Amino acid sequence: MLSDYGWIIGIALVVVGSIGNNLGNNLVSLGHSMAMKNEEEEQQIKDNATAASTEGLESADDACSDMHTGSPTLMSSDTGVHKSYRVIGTVIFVVGSLFTFASFAFGAQSLIASLESVQFVSNVIFAKYVHKEKITIRMLLATLSIVAGNVMVVIFSSHKAQRYTSDKLIHLYVTNTAYQAYLCLAFLLWAFTAWLYSSYFHSRMVLRQLRWNHSFIEPLAYAISSTIIGTQAVLNSKSLALLIGATTAGTKNEFGFWYMYLMLSTWLVLVVFWLRRLDLGLSLFPPLFIIPVMQVFFVFFAILCGGIYFQEFITFSVTQYIGFCLGVVLILMGVYGLAPVDMVLYVPKDPTEASSNRRIGNDKVDESVDAHMEDECNSKLELDIDDDLVVLEIKVKHQQPIAKPDGSAVVIVEELDGTI
Repeated sequence: MLSDYGWIIGIALVVVGSIGNNLGNNLVSLGHSMAMKNEEEEQQIKDNATAASTEGLESADDACSDMHTGSPTLMSSDTGVHKSYRVIGTVIFVVGSLFTFASFAFGAQSLIASLESVQFVSNVIFAKYVHKEKITIRMLLATLSIVAGNVMVVIFSSHKAQRYTSDKLIHLYVTNTAYQAYLCLAFLLWAFTAWLYSSYFHSRMVLRQLRWNHSFIEPLAYAISSTIIGTQAVLNSKSLALLIGATTAGTKNEFGFWYMYLMLSTWLVLVVFWLRRLDLGLSLFPPLFIIPVMQVFFVFFAILCGGIYFQEFITFSVTQYIGFCLGVVLILMGVYGLAPVDMVLYVPKDPTEASSNRRIGNDKVDESVDAHMEDECNSKLELDIDDDLVVLEIKVKHQQPIAKPDGSAVVIVEELDGTI
């Protein structure tokens, strides 16, 4: 058995690691938000150019001026900033994950995983000061519910950690029927939630239709289908920590046995999967909702699979089972409470709307432009400057709009001649 006080070191490591993970997630999310804002501004400039092509030369000049002054510079600067946020956030997340990885060598997985709930407190702080989000009473109560649930899980879970060698870990995989049943149920749950997310995502992004309770169900299904696979990385992380501990203690040189490398390679694959899913989730859904949801289910499944695999639940009394289940219920209630009541998911526009909307309220102008789209228009502007007559002759050739998803039209100014 490990030292009776070793779990204190595990708590310190997992608290630091969890806060680092949450800060990294928020910085990555901030980078995604800035990138999305950049795209919206660029799209707005294109829309202005499209409108200008149908409203006349003066608007076209204004649109061209917008496109060829300050805006590209600002976009380039913003692009560099949001990329920096994503890189820095990823580095902080990886460092925090290393602290969390080390913590599993000092305590039971059900205990260490549940203590990652400290990030829900930090998430509210980061949401307010990093994302400038308004924190409501409902969100605070939901966060308190999550923390209270996790505290109950900590109180009623196992606090002990045992030493395992690769032989014992393999034996658990082969003989632990409860864990084998968990894997089967986890696979079925993953298949259902992955299908549910795919169906809702297709409805929103392709059919441009929102289904029942769409803003909650789609990110929830995404979170469950991601975390139920990603938490296997926690199990492998715990196993690797135990194997390294057995090697350093002189019990067995695990680096000379194939199981160490199987666990390491599997862990790397699962970590890459989890990071990619987490990054995608941050780009698809509001961070104030998706970060807590992803982490709550990550913690929950980590507690569950670790407790079953390492048989940490076997010694539970009836009181412990009741307290543990109540803690889980409080966690899930808190997750639902974190969903913003006014959260709206992005729905792409119909690419045909841009061209059809050009005629609304401006039929005569549009018909005139369409009829003479291939013609060359001449305009003269006379200015009286210091008793000298200045005549500006402007030739503008309109081209047929290029077929683009945004229905934009292109106006080319061929020449601008000035004569005195």
